[in-house]
Amino acid sequence: VQHRDMAFWVSHIGKAVRSFVTFGTETNGAVTDQVRNNAILFVAGIFLIGSKKNMFDDTFMIYGTFKNIGGLEVGNNIRFAGINVGTVQDIRIVSDTLIRVDMSMKSEVRPFLKKDALASIGSDGLMGDKLVTIASGSANEVRILKAGSRIMTVNPVDVDRVVGKLIDVAGNAEIITRE
Repeated sequence: VQHRDMAFWVSHIGKAVRSFVTFGTETNGAVTDQVRNNAILFVAGIFLIGSKKNMFDDTFMIYGTFKNIGGLEVGNNIRFAGINVGTVQDIRIVSDTLIRVDMSMKSEVRPFLKKDALASIGSDGLMGDKLVTIASGSANEVRILKAGSRIMTVNPVDVDRVVGKLIDVAGNAEIITRE
């Protein structure tokens, strides 16, 4: 479901809370304080988690294909201009050399995602979670990415390969300095 309407979620959560509350009623029909408090915590938790994962926002889907996703996982953030604007919804292996990443994006960012926008995989800090970073595209491009379309991608740098090369260079430098 691309668009998750707030009223839909509130209605379903309300039904769940009502059934939860009626389960915890005493014989005279009064709700115990513990059940009421648990229901409030449950609803607050749903809203907190839902807001972090764009469950209550108007969203649209795009996807990108990568040769290597470097540890990216479903639920990781998508950033545009340093702002979290979506989440990774699904990751599927398409072939032995291609991985598809489905991304749920907030609709408010759509006007800024041009047809030549570029998605790359990076880290949130030096040792942080992986995330998808999106560059908007050129100022001359007027076409906007549509829902369901493919965004151009850049494959992430293979950190293990870079570290291996650095070790080789350091070893060669040591040999040269001894001579």
